[in-house]
This record gives sequence, structure tokens and C-alpha cells, in this order.
Amino acid sequence: MHDEFSIYHKQMRSGTSSFYILLTTIILLVSSCSIRLMEGPAKPVYFTADDVVFTDSLDPRPHLSYHAPHWLYRPCTDIVYLERGKMVKAYITGPTIFTMNQKPFLVNPRDKIRVTTDSTQSYSPNLSSLKRKKVRNRELQMLKHFIELEKIPTAPRLLEYNYQMIQNLEFDLKSQVIPAERASQVLFDSLSTAYAVSRKFKKSTKEFIHHRYINTILGLYWQFRDTLFSRKVYYEKVREHLPHANNLSLNTRMNSNMESHINYLNTSLYPSMGISSMIRQGRFTECFDTLSSTFAGPARDLLLSRLMYHAYTMGYDPPMIYERKYHQFSINKDYRKILARTKRVYDTTETLRPVLPDSLILADGKTTTHWATEIKKYKGKYILIDFWASWCVPCLNDLPFLYELKKQYNEDKIVFLSMSVDSNTPEWRSKLIKLNSDTTNNFLFVHPHNASIIQKLGLDEIPRYILIDPDGNMTNMDLPGPQDPELRKILNDYLKE
Repeated sequence: MHDEFSIYHKQMRSGTSSFYILLTTIILLVSSCSIRLMEGPAKPVYFTADDVVFTDSLDPRPHLSYHAPHWLYRPCTDIVYLERGKMVKAYITGPTIFTMNQKPFLVNPRDKIRVTTDSTQSYSPNLSSLKRKKVRNRELQMLKHFIELEKIPTAPRLLEYNYQMIQNLEFDLKSQVIPAERASQVLFDSLSTAYAVSRKFKKSTKEFIHHRYINTILGLYWQFRDTLFSRKVYYEKVREHLPHANNLSLNTRMNSNMESHINYLNTSLYPSMGISSMIRQGRFTECFDTLSSTFAGPARDLLLSRLMYHAYTMGYDPPMIYERKYHQFSINKDYRKILARTKRVYDTTETLRPVLPDSLILADGKTTTHWATEIKKYKGKYILIDFWASWCVPCLNDLPFLYELKKQYNEDKIVFLSMSVDSNTPEWRSKLIKLNSDTTNNFLFVHPHNASIIQKLGLDEIPRYILIDPDGNMTNMDLPGPQDPELRKILNDYLKE
């Protein structure tokens, strides 16, 4: 799934008096002990970290990620960055799973947490209560210990394979998933007893195991999709998983595992149809109709609610007939509340962000250039541009595939440029050095939030890939990622012209 680069989260009323009223409200909210997010009332959780945490060269910006309930604007996670010598905070609406270096910890509102690590143990994180509460400390360690002990059903990565081998792996994995989930539940219950966790902890983690390995088989299909596509069985196999998502009870309280599965299922069925991308392309109604005819029940409710949320925040006004259709399909009143608040905010406000020049910094960290200047250099060639950031994990996962793709094409016909939306120049340069990247084709936006090209593209998520034609015009503003075989087909079609 994509990490999303939020260009803006709030917009303010026009007019001087309205501006000061809203500004005062924001100050009061932020300064109070709690705030109201789109999801409802939220309270802070505080984090501080020891100095060793910041010495991990593989993680120049130590952070914890977390997934809050009912977050419609993205199916991924949010991030809180740790700062040396400072206490940072995140706002959560209830007990929430925070993850650091793939280790989960259950954090409660108003918790004050210290993060420590040990360089001799691969910088494995430890979270503990600043108030030295023994029960909380045991609970914070319990989930981490569970992850270290659980046996996860996984498919091996094969360099050479055929369809029969994929079928064998599929059969083996299907036979492992249910027993693995049962074994995980036994392990979880055993550790809960051994660590003497509280009732509150047990209640908050009740759904932690449920559907934990539900995406295992879909991951196998995606990993070997080239062969499955060639056999014309990929979509058939993926669609076999639809009933599980569509047969959920109307009263189902969806946990993050099932929510992730529904989003993954949608992405697998329509790999080039991201919800926000469809809105940018003016295909809202097509996206709505596709989601509503493919999914049912809580799964449809989740995806349509995400579609409506993106429409409101991206300035698209859904046709009234689709507003009515949404309310006919709607099940979860919490989604409706979030959307109502969102619509009010974006209907009555306008952005105060200035549009700034498309200035770029070269890899030396000092020399500046301009978007138009760099595009003009390659007139007569196609240009594939990758928008990324040093902190974006999906962006970094795409890079090896992007490098391999680049090797397959002649530089006389197409060039590859990387444009970073990092806000910290030293961190960006440090990541380039570690990645041994081509410094001649890497640039950093001087104004990553306000550059006119960023606003023109509506860049609200990364990684994002666009293609510019030999005349300097944007010919495709939503290319598939380099891991998708469809990208090669698209590039080959353009280059044949």
C-alpha cells in the first residue's frame, strides 16, 4: 500500500474576521488537553527517546507509525517522528497499536512513553512508561515478545518458477493460514497470562489476531502476478477472495487487519485504479459504480466512504444522485459523521497557501535550478519523473525496480528524473549517498508544499510517477509503479510512436 504525502490538512475561511475566529479556535484546541479530529475527540500520547535511538544509520528519522480507527483519508498509517532531547506527541481517539521497526506496542491516550534501544541488538526498540507503571511496562513488552515468537506463514521468494510451482505454494499456504492463526491465538493468550496484563489491555487487543494472515494468499498472487497474468488466471484467483470480504455481517466491527484486506483486495483487482487517482482523472462516477458493483456490506461502505472523503478534500463536488446513492449504501454512522465534518470544512474554506516557484536543488545541496529548465534540457525525449521522499518506505521499496527499469531503456529515447518532496536537505542528500543514487538526475523541491507544479498535479500521495512527452507536455500523470508489469507496456507503447 502507498505512504501519502499530505499537501494540506486544513483550509481556512476567507475574510479577515473569519480567519481570526478560526485561528483562535485552532489555538484553543491545540493548547487544550484534547482536540477534535475528523474521527472525533482525541487525546495526546507523549514520546521521548534516548540518544542511542538516533544513532541508527539505517533510520535517520526514528519514528513510530500507527493506524487509528475510521481514518478514511488513507488506508495506510500515520507517523510520529521522535526528536532528540524533546517530547513529541500524537493524538489518538482510543487505545492504539503503534509500530516501530515492525515491533507493535499498544499505547493508550495520555500515556507518557520512553523509547530506548540497544545497538548490539540491531536497534530493536523498547517502549516503557515514564511513570514506571509495572503493568503498563509488561503490556508494552508483551506484543513485542509475541511478534518475536509467532510463526508466520510466508511464501518463499523464487528466482525461477513455473505455474505448477505457484500452485503448490498456494496449496501449502492455504493449508497453513488457519492453523497459524489458531496457534497465534494460543501464543497470545499464553503471553497475556504470563505477563499478567490488565483487562483493559485484553479488551483493546481482542481483534489483534483475528484475520491476521488474511492477506497471505493475495500477497502470493501479487508476487507471481506475471505468470498468473500470462495464464489469464490472476483476476479469477483474486476474485475468489471477494466473498470473504463481502459476506461480513452488517454489525461487524472492522479491525485494521480486515480493513487492510479490503483495501488490498481493491488494489489487487484494480491495480491502476487508485481511488484518489480516479478522482484526479475526472472518473469519480466510474470509480463509485465499480466499487458499488464489486463490493457489498461493510467492505463497500469502507471503500465508498474513502472515495467520498477524497472527493471532498480534493475539491470535487459529487453529483447529488451519487450523494444519495452513498447514503443508501452507508452502514457505519461513524463514517457519515467524519464525512459530514469533512464536507463542512472543505465547503466553507479556501486555501491560504501561496503558489511559489518550481525551484529545485541539485544533489550538491547548494546549486539551484528550475523545473522548466530541467524539462527543457531533454526536449525530444520522454521523461519519466518519480516523486518521492527519503522517509517514504513505499518509495524506497520501489527504487530497486526503478533502477532495473531504467537499464532496459535507451537514454536517447527516455530519461528518468527523481524529484524529492523532502523538507530536510541534509537528510535527502544523506539518503542519496546511502542509495548510491545518480546525483545528476536527482532534485529536491525548494518549496515542496507550495511549488506550482505540486499544486497543479494535486500531489497528495507518493510515490507518484508521471510521463512527459518529447514536446514537454504531461502525457500521463498517474503511471503505475515500477513493480507493475503494466508500466513497461505503457512505456513501450509510447516509445513505438
